[in-house]
Amino acid sequence: MPVDTKIIKPFGKVTKSLIIGKGPKNITLETLDPHKLRDLLAKEKVAKKGSNIVFIDCQSFADKGNTGSQIHGAIHIDMVGAHLSQAKFNAVIKAKPDVYNKIGGAELVVIYCSYGSLRSPTIMALYEDAVSDVDTRPLVYNDDQYVLLLEGGIHAYEAVKGEVPYLEKYVGMHNGKAKTVSSGGSGKLPQLSGDDHCDIY
Repeated sequence: MPVDTKIIKPFGKVTKSLIIGKGPKNITLETLDPHKLRDLLAKEKVAKKGSNIVFIDCQSFADKGNTGSQIHGAIHIDMVGAHLSQAKFNAVIKAKPDVYNKIGGAELVVIYCSYGSLRSPTIMALYEDAVSDVDTRPLVYNDDQYVLLLEGGIHAYEAVKGEVPYLEKYVGMHNGKAKTVSSGGSGKLPQLSGDDHCDIY
């Protein structure tokens, strides 16, 4: 089922000073308002059909700002260090080709961390740089893909009034995966493309 991008447009923009490699870089990223995301996912839930959306959760389990919440089925990437290089990101992500292809083939990729200030913007910038080069992009790649940073991170999504679809709590790790204890709404959720947990460090 195609993603109804009319619900989430127009996108916002933010410029971040990110430490990638040896020094800071000013990078402008497209952003998604958490209220628009709620509206989109509410429609996905009602439609009860799978859609081509992948979420990347960049929260650290050790981060004090971690709310213990995630969006259902998010792929977890926790690898932001003081000097995270493009080469390191490419090596780590390409070591999981099935996950990399899943991200690359999505129509919409939404990236978030606790507040959207450091971790998720860094991973987003590295991903966009990787897919801009035919030698480092995944074998499965959607040329019409939208990659968006969730404004305010998971904190902002949790704060949206009313039912917040696909929001769930987890209680740490189990066999290398985030163990979830509840999910927003009732009943089985329709599948999103990232509907299995994968943790990359």
